[in-house]
Amino acid sequence: MTAIERMIPILFLCLWSLGQVQAQGGPPGLAGTPYVLFIHSGPKSPNDPVVKRLAVALARQGYSVREPEPDQDKVGGPGVDYFDDAAKAKAQEVANAINDYFSQNAPPGDAPKKLQPRRQSTKNAANYLGVWLY
Repeated sequence: MTAIERMIPILFLCLWSLGQVQAQGGPPGLAGTPYVLFIHSGPKSPNDPVVKRLAVALARQGYSVREPEPDQDKVGGPGVDYFDDAAKAKAQEVANAINDYFSQNAPPGDAPKKLQPRRQSTKNAANYLGVWLY
């Protein structure tokens, strides 16, 4: 087997992997990649009508919304966690949308504190945002 014959499969694999990156829009966090929202509703139930309607409203805005979970951030409180500096503006956008939603839909006296974006050092995909409601 000649050197050229050995290089053909390697060249094929390199071209194939390059095509996969381009087909997926590049690494997560780049334009065109949907942001994935992980909603944490504690101490309220994930089945609370306000929480469920919020999840649906965010999905209608184009976010990929995971089913809400009952976790609560007892140390940091409410906020939108982001894991890559490129996602800060999107985290602020999500926080604004949630703050607007609660100002119009939360029962009187039940509105949470205003959500703000929070940079986290944990390694997660750039397009993941953790939403802590209460």
